[in-house]
Amino acid sequence: MKIKIILLMILVFAVFNFTGCNSILKKIVTKSVSYSFADSDFGYGNTAKITFQQYNKMGVRLVDFEGTKLPTPDMFTVWEPAIVFPAGRPFDLRVFVYWNKDRFGERRRGIFKCPALAGNRSYELLFRGSYKNGGILTLRSGREIVCEQEIPPLPRRYRE
Repeated sequence: MKIKIILLMILVFAVFNFTGCNSILKKIVTKSVSYSFADSDFGYGNTAKITFQQYNKMGVRLVDFEGTKLPTPDMFTVWEPAIVFPAGRPFDLRVFVYWNKDRFGERRRGIFKCPALAGNRSYELLFRGSYKNGGILTLRSGREIVCEQEIPPLPRRYRE
């Protein structure tokens, strides 16, 4: 009996050693779910999707929509990159703009003044620039630039 238990433990250890716990978790977390801030409380019939883009190690991440944060998704699910917002009225998005996602300290939080979006369209919000010198947040739909907002450079005292 002891030999069977020991062999079973060796087998379990070997499976995790060769396949890796990470690959098992990747297979479990496969369900991607859409999230909408445009529920019936807003009273707007049309909606639009905004995808918060990241390129290389620079990107934009949503912090909250007019004070409402994204809730934690259910177990074994993740939110889709495109988030649904109400169309037809301007609103404020609090975002993190980051330059190096490996170094948590290089990020800046700010408000993006989103113009009224057209219903049933998809948009993406992306950043071009640098940490110290600022840059530009660009909201676009396909190749059409809808809105650009400047992120000012850091004050000189924070650059050193």
